[in-house]
Amino acid sequence: MEVSPLRFMRPPVAVILCLAATTSPAADVTYVSRIKKVFQHRCYACHGSLKQEAGLRLDTGQLIRKGSENGVVVNKTSVDSSLLLKRVMSKDPAERMPPIGMPLEPGEIAAIRSWIAAGSPSPADEEPEADPRDHWSFRPPVRPGLPVISRPEWAYNAVDRFVHARYDQHGLAPVGDADPAVLLRRVHLDLVGFPPSGEQLKAFRADPSQAHYRRVVDRLLASPRYGERWGRHWMDVWRYSDWYGRRKVNDVRNSAPQIWRWRDWIIESLNSDKSYARMVREMLAADELSATDDSAWPATGYLIRNYFSLNPNEWMRHSVEFTGKAFLGLTFNCAHCHDHKYDPITHDDYFRMRAFFEPMGVPRTCIRGHAPPCGSAWCESLTRGRTPRRGSTVGEMSGTRTRNAGRLHRVCRRFWPTCFRRFNRSTCRSRGGIPALVRIFNRPCSRSSDVRWPTLARGSIE
Repeated sequence: MEVSPLRFMRPPVAVILCLAATTSPAADVTYVSRIKKVFQHRCYACHGSLKQEAGLRLDTGQLIRKGSENGVVVNKTSVDSSLLLKRVMSKDPAERMPPIGMPLEPGEIAAIRSWIAAGSPSPADEEPEADPRDHWSFRPPVRPGLPVISRPEWAYNAVDRFVHARYDQHGLAPVGDADPAVLLRRVHLDLVGFPPSGEQLKAFRADPSQAHYRRVVDRLLASPRYGERWGRHWMDVWRYSDWYGRRKVNDVRNSAPQIWRWRDWIIESLNSDKSYARMVREMLAADELSATDDSAWPATGYLIRNYFSLNPNEWMRHSVEFTGKAFLGLTFNCAHCHDHKYDPITHDDYFRMRAFFEPMGVPRTCIRGHAPPCGSAWCESLTRGRTPRRGSTVGEMSGTRTRNAGRLHRVCRRFWPTCFRRFNRSTCRSRGGIPALVRIFNRPCSRSSDVRWPTLARGSIE
């Protein structure tokens, strides 16, 4: 009896197909639940959508199998020679990956080894990491067209149409309009922070029309209380504080006694309907935009708020960090030491932004002929050109170099209103030091001859 050779081949083929059917999904699960998470937490910063060192991406199995500029990085037939495995196992700091932080755990390396040995399987429908530069917040805003809605009469303005379009999308129906008393209370609390009076409530109940509601809104926006109410919101965003803010630390040295002028500027700007764009520009560069406008100088209190007297580098770091957070909604401080892990901000971008703040300086000193608000007899003697009892020699404050300018600076800056300037420090030292700055930049404000506004100037002193 002749026996077909296929008869002996069928069981092994069946076994192989069975094993393939059972191991591939499990391997995919291991990759998604274990391997991919390791790559995401430890490797995407250099091998993801933002950056591809050596042309290698590790955010999908297909891209990993594709390899890098140096060739294939995973090899099923020779697992130990796989470049990916060799780099994560290397003991040489110059070769080990990831190059920063602790090496991978032994269990993580074992999982990667097993995954490579299985052929580096991954889901067929796996999508690569989205490019953060494609996020809507990094795209130029475009005014969309108004959507068509099922109840046009419901919408009082363009925003209402977009809200109702979402209702239509999800098959929802809006609730009825609020009671006139509830509506009036809401708008009062929202715009000025306190409820309406009985007379105002009675008048609105008698005429709850849209025309009357618009008049109410206009009246509240014209109220001084509007700036006080919404000034609190923006002061929180911009980190306003009367005091530098560290607990259990004597922060007189870092706190600016005239910072309240910035607070008043915020309130006055809101009440005068100054645009947000103009407020931002003045806070960052009132010296260049409004050098002769006394009303704009307090805006630079935003930069003075970050001042840290004993560590200029800390001042620069805070200026970049909180400017990014307040105006851009981005954590720039992550890029101080390395490229950002998930936002499109490089290490170079960070220092390009920081370069705008580097020329800043804060000379605080007493000026001859103006009584210092500190009331110190020693500080007062300095402003009058007399030699204090401590034995320091004080020269002509308005002209020549002061030999004891350092001590003068230390004493007076504690009490004197902040005079905020940007200047070239080496040029200042070569042309008279602190007295030269006083002579050139300190100007009386329009309200009082012995108080200086926080002010700002950039570049070298001529």
